[in-house]
Amino acid sequence: MPGGQSMVATSQSYVGDLVVRAGGRLIQDDQKSAYTLLNSETILKAKPQVIIRIAHAMPEIVQQQFNNEFKTGIWPRLPAVQKHQVYDGHAPKFSPSANDHVQQTYQQIKAWIDEANK
Repeated sequence: MPGGQSMVATSQSYVGDLVVRAGGRLIQDDQKSAYTLLNSETILKAKPQVIIRIAHAMPEIVQQQFNNEFKTGIWPRLPAVQKHQVYDGHAPKFSPSANDHVQQTYQQIKAWIDEANK
């Protein structure tokens, strides 16, 4: 949401589960919750190779906030940002819950992960 707190998907979420199935590794995983609060120290330590950003509401506004935020703080130091492997998932494929586009969503996530592993 605009002005809201960024969250990190866990394997209990729709997209987090697809990341794991596609061979990716989640940097924060909580077996009790679909999403956890973003922890900068954990993210820096994990050095993610791929970042998938998803706006759950008002995507144009949130997208601009993502773009501004990723120019400052910890973000420019991460391999995914440095290698331009930050991807934006858009509805309807990347809705917060399972949907009719699951095969396409999985294939897209797999392609992003495979590209990072080359």
